[in-house]
Amino acid sequence: MTDNETADDKKSAIITIIGVASAVWLLVCVWLFWVAAPCDATQAGWYARNVSCLASNEMGDSLAGAFAPLAFLWLIAAVFLQRNELAAQRQELRESRAVAAQQVEEAKKNVDLIGIQTGILKDERAAKIEKDADEDLKELIETASKIFVDISRVFSVAVGPLDRNSQKQPYEPDDGVYSMAGPYVEPGVGRLGRISEQVLMISVSVLEAAQQGEEIRYSGFHGFERLITVLSMIDDVNTRVSAPTKAELMRVSAIENANVVKNLMKHLTEKAINMDEQDSPF
Repeated sequence: MTDNETADDKKSAIITIIGVASAVWLLVCVWLFWVAAPCDATQAGWYARNVSCLASNEMGDSLAGAFAPLAFLWLIAAVFLQRNELAAQRQELRESRAVAAQQVEEAKKNVDLIGIQTGILKDERAAKIEKDADEDLKELIETASKIFVDISRVFSVAVGPLDRNSQKQPYEPDDGVYSMAGPYVEPGVGRLGRISEQVLMISVSVLEAAQQGEEIRYSGFHGFERLITVLSMIDDVNTRVSAPTKAELMRVSAIENANVVKNLMKHLTEKAINMDEQDSPF
């Protein structure tokens, strides 16, 4: 049985008890009026002998005596009914607070669950971004390697007099000629490190030769712009790759690859002669 049903039962019981008591009291009042001594025995009829002959104050006293107890009984009934109503309201408030507290707990659990789900989604998204970046990096390294191979076939730097550079040997500084070889001897990210290593070594050699006042010449300069474009894309992708790939990039020093090539181009432009623009042989 619910609390509401219990309150209704109590209300019905109070009303029944007070109603029965009121009916009994009215019957008692009627009986008292009936058996009371007549105020005017000469009149015919019970009402004329017992009621109409009463003075106004006597009539009021009689009615007050009859109905005052009834009013008191129903006042008591109203107090009990109101008390039960207030008790029911307090119970409902307690239940409402309990339900509200439960809803708050459920809301907290939902927030925690949403936070966990959001974290999972973020992790999954980050993992997908890293995976895509790793794949993009492999493709870009392959493209850079092909461009670098094309450049290495025609590019070389010569230091010193022309008679020291009669033949172009691949990457032999002792002969005064610097060229580059394809990076395919290294797998994966190692190819990128090989490209940066060769470009950096030539760049350093050009600076050292310039400091010593040597004459520097170069040829096969075209192709570097395409290489810089691809290496810039690689440098951008490097910021999104996975942690193992970043560690591998650090290991082979394949960082800021585009700037390494840009520095070589700057040094050659400022300190060397472009033999592609000269009529004399290299």
